[in-house]
Amino acid sequence: MAITSSFLKGKLSKDLLYRILLISGICSVISISIQLIIEYEYEKRILDINIEEVAHSYKDVLNLQIYDFNDPALQETLDSIVNFESISRARIKTKIDGVENAIKMESGEHPINSETFGFGLIISDGYNNFGNPILLELVANLSIAENKVVDKLFLIVFSQGIKTFIVSLFILLFIHQLVIRHIQEISNWFALYDPTSPFTPLKINPKSKKNNELDNLKISVNEMGKQIYQHASSLENIVAQRTEELEKSKSELEKLAFTDHLTGIANRNAFFKQADEELGRARRLSYELGLMMLDLDNFKSINDNYGHDAGDEVLKVISKAMNDCLRKQDTLGRIGGEEFAVIVPGTDKVGMHRLAKRLQASIELQKFSFLGENKKVTVSIGYTKVNQNELFKSALKRADEHLYTAKNNGRNQFITDKEFVPSIVG
Repeated sequence: MAITSSFLKGKLSKDLLYRILLISGICSVISISIQLIIEYEYEKRILDINIEEVAHSYKDVLNLQIYDFNDPALQETLDSIVNFESISRARIKTKIDGVENAIKMESGEHPINSETFGFGLIISDGYNNFGNPILLELVANLSIAENKVVDKLFLIVFSQGIKTFIVSLFILLFIHQLVIRHIQEISNWFALYDPTSPFTPLKINPKSKKNNELDNLKISVNEMGKQIYQHASSLENIVAQRTEELEKSKSELEKLAFTDHLTGIANRNAFFKQADEELGRARRLSYELGLMMLDLDNFKSINDNYGHDAGDEVLKVISKAMNDCLRKQDTLGRIGGEEFAVIVPGTDKVGMHRLAKRLQASIELQKFSFLGENKKVTVSIGYTKVNQNELFKSALKRADEHLYTAKNNGRNQFITDKEFVPSIVG
């Protein structure tokens, strides 16, 4: 029963079972009909034999009664004949008043809704009836045969139905083992197939010495699945490679977009982007934000006297020297030709003062072969603090004003807000 329920779960198995049952049912109906006809003819033949036996057994008695003109006895004999279950009517026929086969005497009735079926026997050659032959006619009770066939009908239908169902199941089981099982395996494999997952082939019967069409189909499906998996893996590798290249290109573009190509530090766009982020963070976390503007002194004369290559060399060396003086959280940016700016988060007036001195000293220590022994590169600095609720550009403008004050005062110095000077010096 477990095997039957397992292979009947599939829709294809159910459809096939319905069709097999339908075809088997039609064949069974035809078979039952033929069997019933045969049974009916057999019962009719039995009736015919019984009637013939009755006719022959009563022949002599009837002949004697006719010879003795004993009509009451003759009628009684006919009545006893129709008492047989297989006989519904009995007649004595002879020639009367010139009418051939006229009824001399009869007993019983012709069965309703039944065909005429019986047996006729000449019981006298006419010697005892004035030279007229006498015929005994018996009509069979066909309802006996019909009832017997009907009684057998239920048994035949029941047994045939059971046989049909069992045979249909065996046929379906046979088809399931040969065909449907393989189709279900292929269908389930396709339902679970994922070209991105490790490839698992369909199982093929290793005991089969010669592959049939379904085995060949499985082999083709395995080959197709393997090719799709390999193709998908190849595409994934290509996509991963292209993605890596795109990420690398994106990173390089971002670096180009936000890095000064000469000095390698943040360019103007990157500096102001970082300034906005740092200012928002400082206000959320409530710490001070320092801002410093720097400009190399007499840089134009270096370009004019020693060339732009020398000027570029100075910018690169000075940028590195300044960057080495800063903390990791500080941001150095080139916002003009020889003009730089520094964002200093979480510092105070003393820290800004010390940073300005450190930057001055570091820049003065840098040596350049094209300059004389006594010539040094110096820097002018202006710095301030971004006040509460103040725009960054406003603080930058104030630091820039301090820078130009330092330049106007003789260069190589740093200037800050006037109110900071006493505290810093102290």
